[in-house]
Amino acid sequence: MSLDYLKRPLVILFFLYVFLIILFKPFLIKKPSLINYDNSFLCGNVISYPQKRGDKFSFIIKNENSSYIINSSSADFSLYDYVCVLGKTKEIDFFYSDYFNRKNIFYEVDSDEIKIVKESNFIFKLSAKIRKKVKDALFKSFDYETYSIIAGIFLGEKEELNWNLKKAIINAGVMHLLVASGSNISYIVLLIANFFWFLRRGSILLQIISIIFAFIYSVMIGLDPPITRAFIMLLLVFIRDILERNTDIIQILFLSAFVMLIINPILIFDISFLMSFLSVYGIVLGWENFGRFIYIKKDSFTKNKSIFFQKIALVFVYISNSIISLVVITFFAQLSLIPVLLKFFYKISIVSFVSNIILIPLSFVIMISTIIFILLKSFFNTSFLLSNFLSFCGKLFIKICYFFSSFKYSSVYIFYPNEVSFVFSVIIIFLFLNFSLLKEIYLMRSFFAISLLIFFISINWVKKIDGVFSFSSKNVNGYLILRNGKSYLINPVILPDKIYSFLFSHNYSKIDFIFVGSFKGYRKKIVDEISSRFNSKVYLPIWFGNGDGIFGGDKIEIFDIRFDDKFGYFNRYSQLIFCDEGVCYK
Repeated sequence: MSLDYLKRPLVILFFLYVFLIILFKPFLIKKPSLINYDNSFLCGNVISYPQKRGDKFSFIIKNENSSYIINSSSADFSLYDYVCVLGKTKEIDFFYSDYFNRKNIFYEVDSDEIKIVKESNFIFKLSAKIRKKVKDALFKSFDYETYSIIAGIFLGEKEELNWNLKKAIINAGVMHLLVASGSNISYIVLLIANFFWFLRRGSILLQIISIIFAFIYSVMIGLDPPITRAFIMLLLVFIRDILERNTDIIQILFLSAFVMLIINPILIFDISFLMSFLSVYGIVLGWENFGRFIYIKKDSFTKNKSIFFQKIALVFVYISNSIISLVVITFFAQLSLIPVLLKFFYKISIVSFVSNIILIPLSFVIMISTIIFILLKSFFNTSFLLSNFLSFCGKLFIKICYFFSSFKYSSVYIFYPNEVSFVFSVIIIFLFLNFSLLKEIYLMRSFFAISLLIFFISINWVKKIDGVFSFSSKNVNGYLILRNGKSYLINPVILPDKIYSFLFSHNYSKIDFIFVGSFKGYRKKIVDEISSRFNSKVYLPIWFGNGDGIFGGDKIEIFDIRFDDKFGYFNRYSQLIFCDEGVCYK
């Protein structure tokens, strides 16, 4: 791709605007002060659909000062309903604080006293009703696990996934297929184009119909950054075609991002916005600079062949180019996202280049089949054969995810040890994607080489940060203690990824020791996963009868171990206490 896009006023203004937003971040994202935590009264517009969270539903409201997560038993709200809430407020949990703080969300409110002051307009009400009917139809027609996959692909719902399935999808590197974005919009447009086959392709009427349906679908999804970006790009392509302008896709991408940031500047800190924008940026540049050169030309296979062999050759070329496209798209999307993935999630999938070849086409089949299924169910109240087919596809999607995630190194945990390595990784990836810079400018090639050198030197500058992190689950306390280069995990009763998040954010690369103090504090699957990943030494109470048994009076590493005889000896309530320099953990 030509480097002219970097010189265009739109792109220059975009980067200048982003710089100003980052500069004024303290004024844009501010933690609001709450006078009464036990009895907070808040009003604002609903900006997300209620999502199931335990035995309650969670959604977000936004007012002029900030946004808040509302936890309630009520879920009957539409986007942009204006509501008032009375309830008990608390700060966002540590694990999710950085993610939500970037959205200007610092508090969550538990409340069942919610009043709709003003309902949203007709479009939002209609979209909410359609969404509810779609979810009900899917929920009643499929088993829960299959439903969670179909709802994820069609509606972008990930909250319905159980922990094992969600972990398998992440490790297989296909979580992006359960985020409604550009692919969903393109599937909608493709289906409409085929449904209205009698309209000329590219006609204004067909594009208007596509825009209307895409907008309703986007609102039904919830207008999250990825789907909003995709819809705005579709709208801009429509305007380009009407005006007959020769505007390339990279300009449309920057303009759509610019529009979104003008409406809501703090989106630049939103991880979902960054991932949506960067993945498309990487795909466009990667394809223009590399992908199109490895595309197989059909002439080289069909020349001087009989008609029969020409047809076989065309099928071969089509399949081969489809696979090449999927590999290129996956590689460059993943490459452009590496800084975000490592900075915020500390994890990348190794098998995604293969898994996406199978699961992207399968997700397309599920998406199209779901639309047809819903139409048949709504208008004819029958879809027996299609529901069986859709159920088969959903189950196949699940099995393939579990298969790819079963490999020991399907995904790996990596973290940036310092900001220097992060900055220079961004520079290296940017220069690589803009390959023309390296081809045409000698100075850039030298800068690329120096950046690589600094990056590889900087990854060895690891300064471990000591700390103690406490957590709890079902009235059992757990702790992660980082001290003098060693890590000690007591009662791992929460999901491993949460533990890893604290570990890696403090520049520790492994868990050295795992201590369990009671039956209630023993989660075998979690202990096995962590210990196998890091080859950790595991200590269990002596009454467990397995492993390295420990008891009161033992001295293990930094801990003096004591026995709590409050509930007697060797029963389900017995527990050990781990003390270190006068501080005891139980």
